[in-house]
Amino acid sequence: MSENLSASQKKIKNEIVLRAIGSGAGAGIALLIAGIVYFIFAIEPIFARIGLSLIVFTVSFFIVTKVTIYFLSDDYQCEACNATYSIELIDTEEVFLSAIPSSAIKNGGRVTSADREGKHIVIHENWIEEKYDVTRKYRCVVCGDTYQEQGVETRKTSFSSTKTYR
Repeated sequence: MSENLSASQKKIKNEIVLRAIGSGAGAGIALLIAGIVYFIFAIEPIFARIGLSLIVFTVSFFIVTKVTIYFLSDDYQCEACNATYSIELIDTEEVFLSAIPSSAIKNGGRVTSADREGKHIVIHENWIEEKYDVTRKYRCVVCGDTYQEQGVETRKTSFSSTKTYR
């Protein structure tokens, strides 16, 4: 399949490919499939068994990466002109909404060695939960159509943790 892509579209496509490969999903699924093949097929020469597993890993990694690229590419297709790899982020605005101090107390288990053996570990965590109203603006690099998405994001900041023994 021949694609006539502009330099901007090629850049967006390369970012999608790198994200698909870098996510690790393809490698993880391919490793799982290759491991299953390794244990199911009890080919006696170990080199044949390892070779078969490597071939299965390579093929499954390729297939899973292609499927991931396909699904990621769908988000970068312009609805106005239907051009592929054409949507780019042009601006992000964040408006601070609130900051709420939060805390949690967790049971860390029991100490099994050293001078505090038998005591319970209590973990006190403190953080600030900040909420932002986020507006992201996108533009099609082919037709110039723009649109925006708006949502609320929550972030944990100023995280601290202390251990006490009881």
